[in-house]
Amino acid sequence: MLNFIEGSITHLFILLFICTFSRLKVNAKKYGLLSLGVLLVTSVINYIMCFHGNLSWFIPVSIVNLLVIIGFCFLVNPYKDFRSLFVALTALLYALSGSTGCLLVYNYSRSVLGSLGVQIVINVLLYISIRVTLREAFIRELENKSSSWNLLCVIPFGYFLVIAMLEVWPNDITKTPSVISALICLILHMIATFIIVVNIFMKVQQRTDQYTMEMHLGTESKFFVRDLKKKARNRAMTISRFIMLVVLSFLVLAFIFIVIDNSHTNKGISSVSFEDCYPDSDSNSDITLEFKRRMDKDSTWTKYLGTGDEIQGYIYDAVIKCGNKTDLLDWYLKFDVTKDMYINKAWTGDVEISQVIDGVTRTQRLDLRSQDPGKIYLDMIQAGGEKMIKLNAGDSFIYYPNRKQYEIPMKKNSGVTIGFIFYSTSPDELPDVSTGTFYYRAHKKLVEQTSFKIVTRLFFLWLLGEGFLLGLGWRLKSLERQREKDLATIREVMESFAGFIDAKDKYTAGHSDRVAKYSALIARRLHYTEDEIKQVSYSGQLHDCGKIGIPGVILNKPEGLDDEEFLTIKSHTTTGYEILKNLHSIPSAAIAARYHHERYDGMGYPDGLKGEEIPLIARIICVADAFDAMNSTRVYRQKLKHGQIINQLKKNSGKQFDPGIIELFLEILKDGLIDGYDKNDFIED
Repeated sequence: MLNFIEGSITHLFILLFICTFSRLKVNAKKYGLLSLGVLLVTSVINYIMCFHGNLSWFIPVSIVNLLVIIGFCFLVNPYKDFRSLFVALTALLYALSGSTGCLLVYNYSRSVLGSLGVQIVINVLLYISIRVTLREAFIRELENKSSSWNLLCVIPFGYFLVIAMLEVWPNDITKTPSVISALICLILHMIATFIIVVNIFMKVQQRTDQYTMEMHLGTESKFFVRDLKKKARNRAMTISRFIMLVVLSFLVLAFIFIVIDNSHTNKGISSVSFEDCYPDSDSNSDITLEFKRRMDKDSTWTKYLGTGDEIQGYIYDAVIKCGNKTDLLDWYLKFDVTKDMYINKAWTGDVEISQVIDGVTRTQRLDLRSQDPGKIYLDMIQAGGEKMIKLNAGDSFIYYPNRKQYEIPMKKNSGVTIGFIFYSTSPDELPDVSTGTFYYRAHKKLVEQTSFKIVTRLFFLWLLGEGFLLGLGWRLKSLERQREKDLATIREVMESFAGFIDAKDKYTAGHSDRVAKYSALIARRLHYTEDEIKQVSYSGQLHDCGKIGIPGVILNKPEGLDDEEFLTIKSHTTTGYEILKNLHSIPSAAIAARYHHERYDGMGYPDGLKGEEIPLIARIICVADAFDAMNSTRVYRQKLKHGQIINQLKKNSGKQFDPGIIELFLEILKDGLIDGYDKNDFIED
C-alpha cells in the first residue's frame, strides 16, 4: 500500500514540476484535465505493479511510466525537441527526491503516515524554492533553441538510472540499508548540480539583458548574447570539471577504503553467539545454527554404570548454514556447558575439551571418532565398554571442523551437519548445548560487496558525466576554432572593405582604421571584454561604409556643399545601415553606421535621437570619428592643434557628445595612449 500511495504522490508532483519548468501552450483548465488523465493511467499501472506484480516488473513498468510522462510533457509544451525531454526528466528527478525521503524514513521508522508526510514536505519545499528562485531564468533559457539540450538530457537521465538502481533494482532499499548514505549524497549532488546550472542561466540572462539595454540593439544583439553565453559555458565547464574532479577523488578514496576494509574483514576473526544464529532470531547474521535432537527410537538408549546407576544417551545434530553474503574460510564452535553431562563421540572433526578439576583447568584436543584410552587424561568414566568424558557446568568444549570432510571452507548458500553423542547425568534432564559462540573467518568477495556495487555504479555515472563533458568540451573547442577562422576572415574582409571606402576620399585615407582604434580604446575604458572590444573596433571600421554610394566629386569637393550635396552626404548613414543590417555576425556595425552622426542634444541625423536614446556604440564612434576629423587634414581645412581639439571636445560635451564618453576619452589623451598627446596638452597657457 505504501508503494502505491508513494507512487501516486510522486506522479502528482511530477506534473506540478512540469508545470513549473514549462511555459505551457495550454490553459489551466486543459492542463488540469490532461493531468487528471495521466494520474489515472499511472495509478492503474502502479496498482498492477504493487498488488499483482513483482520486482521483475520494475523495469518495464518504469519504462511505461516514463514514456507516459514524456508524452504528456511534449503535449503541453510548445517545444517539440530535446527541451521537452529535459523538462520531463528534470521534473521526474525532483519528484523522486521526495520519494527517496519517504523510503528512507520508512526504512527507519516503519511509519507509513510519517513517511508520506516527509515525501510531501520535501516536494512542497522544492516546488516553492524552484517557483520563487529558478523558474523564470529556466523558462527564458528554454527559449534558446540553440543550446545543447540533447547533451544536457544526459545529466538527468544518468541520475535517474543510478537512483533507480540504488532504490529498487536489483534489491529493494529496505533490504539494503547500507546504500542509504550514498543515496542521500547522490540526491543532494543532483539538486546542487541543477541549481548551479540554472544559476548560470540566470547570470547569462542578466548580463544579456544588461547589454541589450545598453547597446539598444533589440533583436539584433544575438552576437553579444552568444558571446556572453559562451563565457558562461566556459565558466560552467570549469566548475563542472572541478566538481567531477572532487567526485572522482571521493570515489577513489571510497574504493581504497572498501578494499582496505574488505582485506581487514577477511583477515580478522569474527564471532556471533548461538542465540543470534538461530533461524528465528531477530539478528541480521548471515549464519544460521540449529541444534536438533534425533527423535527416532534408535537415537535414544540407556547405559549402566558400574555403580548400578543408569545414564541416558542422545544423538544431537548441529546444522550450520552460510547465507548469500560471504564464504567462510574457517570456523569453529565453542560450547559453554550449563549442565553436568557426558560427551562420548563427535563427528566428523576434533573436539577440544576444557575441564576444571580441583581448581585446575585441563585441556585436551581429541578425535572422538576413534578413542585411544591411553591418550585421554581428562576426567572420564566407563560404561558399556565406552569412555565417557565428564563435562561439569562451567566447563567448555570446542568443535573444530574437518577439512577432508569439506566442512571448511564453507561456500555461501551451503551448509554442513555435525553430530554429537551426549549422556545426561539424570534421566529426567536433557543435555543442554544451546549456549556458546560461533567463531569464523569470512571471505567477502570485493565485487559482491554492497558498498563496492554502489561505488561502481556511481563511477559509472561519473564516466557518463565525464564523457559528456569531454564531448561538450571538444565540441566547444571545435566551434571556437571555427569561430576564430570566421573572425579572421571577417577581419580581412572588413579591412579590405574599409580600405576601399577610404580610397574614395584621398583626404580621409586611414580614417576608418583610426576610428576603429580610438573606439577600441574607449571600449577598454568601459571595461568591455576582449571580444566586445573587437566588435566595437569592427563597427568603427565599417561606420562610413555608406560613403561607397557617394560620388567622389562630392566627397572631394574643396568648396562648401550646397543643400542638395549635403543631403547626399548625410545619406551615407542610412545607406551604410542598409548595407550592414544583414551582417548578423557583427550586429552593432549597422547600428553604428546609422547613428554615429546623432548628437547628444538631439540635433543630429538621420533620426534626431537624443541622449540615452542613441545606442552606446554610436555614442562611442561619434567621439572617435569627430576626434579623427579634427586631428586630420581635410579637403576643406588643415588639422587643428591639440589644444583646439581638446577645447572642442570639452565645449561640445553634453551637446554633440556623450559627457561620460568625453570624460573617458580625455583620460585616454592625458595618458598618452594616442600618438602625439600627453598630459602636457592639458596645461593651460
